[in-house]
Amino acid sequence: EVLQASLRSFRLERTKAPKKKTKGKAVAENEKNHAAIFVAGSYRPYQQEILRLLQVLHPQNGSDDLEEKKQQEKDIMRQIKESEVVKALPKHHAKQAMAFASFALKEAQERGDEALELTLPFDETRMMKHLEEVIKQQLSVVDLEILDSSQEHPHCPASKREAALPGKPQIVFFSDE
Repeated sequence: EVLQASLRSFRLERTKAPKKKTKGKAVAENEKNHAAIFVAGSYRPYQQEILRLLQVLHPQNGSDDLEEKKQQEKDIMRQIKESEVVKALPKHHAKQAMAFASFALKEAQERGDEALELTLPFDETRMMKHLEEVIKQQLSVVDLEILDSSQEHPHCPASKREAALPGKPQIVFFSDE
């Protein structure tokens, strides 16, 4: 399930990647035949704290009533915003923490409490490396690098690497120029 979701995300990323201009000509997407996947081994400390809060605040059996669900979500988000965890963060990180809390809450509503676990039940990097040939074929690339999200890469901005989460790897496509 995680691999299928990642491959779907990677294919979408491939279709929306901006074309690179070289000497007045746009490089076609099919010429971007190299890719780097960034996998996060763990959540950042503030994300772990948000997940711990959600483990306590998220109802085990939520209501089926849409209005009641919306109200529960608002209440949970308000409690997180007012928590000491978020208040202790710099403003920029607090904003990121709230965005992450919203994302994690939606994931928990869709997938259940397993979405709030601090670690994945498998080694995501090892899985990606094991299926490297399948991924290369699916994405039509000749070269694929699978890296930890903390590793710098000449073709990948830091913001892209930092967006990687456990179960949500990030990818960048590039040409061999």
